[in-house]
Amino acid sequence: MSILIVLPYFHGGVVYNQFDLQFHISSIQENYLNVKNGNWTHILPDINTKTFGNFGYPNSLFYPIFTFLPEIFIHLIFKSAWISYLIFAIIANFLILLSMFILCRKLSISMIPSIIGSLIYEFSGFNQIWQFNNEDISQVMVLIFLPIAFYGVYQIILGNYKKWYILSIGMFLICMTHLVSLVMVSMFVLFLALYVLFTNFNLREKVVRIITLIISAVVTLLLSAFFLVPLLFNMHYVGNISVFVIQLDKFAINLQNFFFNYLPNNNLETNWTQLSGIGILGLVAIALICVAWKHLSREYRYLVLGLIIFSLLTTNLFPWNLFQNVMQFLQFPIRFMLIVSFLLAILGAKSTQIVLENNLLSSSKNFGIFFVILISSIGIIFTTSTTEYLKHSGRQVLSTEEFEKVSPEWDTLDYLPQVSQPIRDDLFKHSIPKMNTKQKGLKQGEYLTSYDQVSYQLRSNKDLSSIRLPNIYYPGFHAYVNNKEVPIKVDKNKAINIPVRKGINNIDIVYKKTITQIVTLWISIIIWIVLIGWIVYKKLFNRKIKHKKLYK
Repeated sequence: MSILIVLPYFHGGVVYNQFDLQFHISSIQENYLNVKNGNWTHILPDINTKTFGNFGYPNSLFYPIFTFLPEIFIHLIFKSAWISYLIFAIIANFLILLSMFILCRKLSISMIPSIIGSLIYEFSGFNQIWQFNNEDISQVMVLIFLPIAFYGVYQIILGNYKKWYILSIGMFLICMTHLVSLVMVSMFVLFLALYVLFTNFNLREKVVRIITLIISAVVTLLLSAFFLVPLLFNMHYVGNISVFVIQLDKFAINLQNFFFNYLPNNNLETNWTQLSGIGILGLVAIALICVAWKHLSREYRYLVLGLIIFSLLTTNLFPWNLFQNVMQFLQFPIRFMLIVSFLLAILGAKSTQIVLENNLLSSSKNFGIFFVILISSIGIIFTTSTTEYLKHSGRQVLSTEEFEKVSPEWDTLDYLPQVSQPIRDDLFKHSIPKMNTKQKGLKQGEYLTSYDQVSYQLRSNKDLSSIRLPNIYYPGFHAYVNNKEVPIKVDKNKAINIPVRKGINNIDIVYKKTITQIVTLWISIIIWIVLIGWIVYKKLFNRKIKHKKLYK
């Protein structure tokens, strides 16, 4: 199924999204080139010296690419960036289907309804718009890990709360994939956690479960500390970053389009968020929920409430103007369709089970199989027509050779300090003389880059106490002139300023992990070791108890 979904993209050229797709390819290119050149220990550079302008832009310190790293190994095998991306997309789609299917089975939903739930999830309007129109693979991959996080919350609130670590692992994986989604899923987890107040547990049991949830959240933060803590330090240093601020209410979908507008659509050239409806199968899921409503348990009815709330958050019925300053990082309220799609899938699966068990639509034993075939056919036709539509709707279509050239050349620097914007173009030129026009005696030689380092050769006709380099300072940068470290001064544009001597100056700007990075990395490693050890111990301990009971 996952192959059929992506298969149409293997012919007819590359449907090219100049923004999200190019950004993600550029983000992983540095890692790929290091591994390709045999430098396996350099698979996780802190700064980009071969992409994003080649001047040492620290994209990896701000945007997590950890779960996208497997694409590197596919790229090493197949060489082509586009083919590698498509194969990775096939794997991602397979894991999306599998993740929802396993969750449904864990929730005691039978086989056929579980398959239908995974199909509704895979062919959701959210997946269609973000995977095929926006080509934002990180946003799509969150669909893989959301069921894990949900099952963790389920265990804490209703099941065996001693399995709280499932939530921590699920949230960690989301954190390593897409930070905006982490915020939205955290809101969803908080909503789910409130249900503990409506359970039949006694007060002590409720308190224990709430405390367990808090422990899970703390462990998630500690597991992710190696990335999140340095990120916060860097965000504080940068201040206002250069991410384009979007008016939230203009990128919320109206109610009519929420239900009835989705790809393919002739209005693609207009606001794309109006195409982010729930899709055909989303409507099918709602119909199933309505049919099965009387038979839904209180827990699932609470999820219906969540479906209504998060659906409201995607639409312009919600007063987004009041939350513009607080939630502007979200950029597009339509991102909440992530939660909506998940809830439609899980509720659709449960409702299908009720419908089949109670013969609410048909008494035929083969109706479930027929329903799976019908849902699969609708989904495949839907995605295939979307692909062909995008290829012939005025979108840029490149050859694979053209894509190889332009895909790693992303030049939008979201995490550049706003005060650095006036010298942004100079950063791409790598010219020290152009950064120091008042100094006439400067002649630049070669400019080289290597792992976490950029190097210049500069000849000066006199000693200078300070020259300006085409590099922006972030905590962790060190400067060396002729192999001796020199002090760095930062000007109003946050550009690096260093002293040079008369004659030839071999200048190296090197990024070294900060104390914060090193300490938090060890914290995360230790927590991971303890957590894995604890899980293994519990598994073995429980197995011994079962063996003893069996022996008795």
